[in-house]
Amino acid sequence: MIVVATAFIAGLIALLVGLMILWNNLVHRVTPSFALALDPGRDDAVREKRRPRNEPVLGGRAVRC
Repeated sequence: MIVVATAFIAGLIALLVGLMILWNNLVHRVTPSFALALDPGRDDAVREKRRPRNEPVLGGRAVRC
């Protein structure tokens, strides 16, 4: 907070832009990773059969709008 106020008062807009980019990366990259890290895993995921090669990853209804 002090750095942002000082940069604003001193007119160092480039410093503020850099801080905004870093904050944006922190929020958009780290926050979703917490959801993946804290999601409980499935024990049977390794035992599942592979899907056929020609089967799409997303179903037809998921892709169509």
